[in-house]
Amino acid sequence: MIELGVASLMAISAFYGGVPDDIALKSTPTAKVGFLQGNNLESKKAKAGPLTLEAYTKSYFVDTPILVEIAKCESHYTHFGKNGKVIRGIVNSSDIGIMQINEYYHGDTAKALDLDIHTLSGNMSYAKWLYEKYGSDPWVHSSKCWGKKASELALKN
Repeated sequence: MIELGVASLMAISAFYGGVPDDIALKSTPTAKVGFLQGNNLESKKAKAGPLTLEAYTKSYFVDTPILVEIAKCESHYTHFGKNGKVIRGIVNSSDIGIMQINEYYHGDTAKALDLDIHTLSGNMSYAKWLYEKYGSDPWVHSSKCWGKKASELALKN
């Protein structure tokens, strides 16, 4: 697990003009991370306990809860492995990241949209774009896992 202290994150922030979310969230899904408010790094723990990648995912996809369920099924809310590299699919190694975006089929489109699906933010942004364009079809192969939940979510709306 990679843990960056506040001093390290502040140094990165000064160098890059902000802490990239992929660095701040590079550790395991339950790791404590900071968040940015403007250019000031604040500890989420000090306010509400540790931020998990699961909580981040739920907040990011608040308007599309099915994508939260898909992330849970596809990667168990994981973007980086213990080795610090982006995770790849077990069945298909072209599937990458928290949303298991297939780089063979979607890599060129993601680049055209100026999204890097190897980063957490790019992977999640592309998933949102993909869902808006095609619905849940791109994740049909994992629908046995999230399909029932999708039906429950549809009934609530």
